Amino acid sequence: MAWVRFHARYYVVALFFVLFDLEARFSSRGPRLPARWGRAGCRGILSFVGVLMVGWLWALKKGALRWQ
Repeated sequence: MAWVRFHARYYVVALFFVLFDLEARFSSRGPRLPARWGRAGCRGILSFVGVLMVGWLWALKKGALRWQ
């Protein structure tokens, strides 16, 4: 079997897909259980989404998501 070279951008796109898939999974549970989680749980969800958004903005600024 021959090895095929893939560009690093394919891996970056795959990583972003996994991260946003996790974000969607955790965010979909948030509105259903806020009373059980309390303030600490809501802060945890917001900080998780915040970190993902900062990473996404950083990648946009660096041009990592531009497809050439």
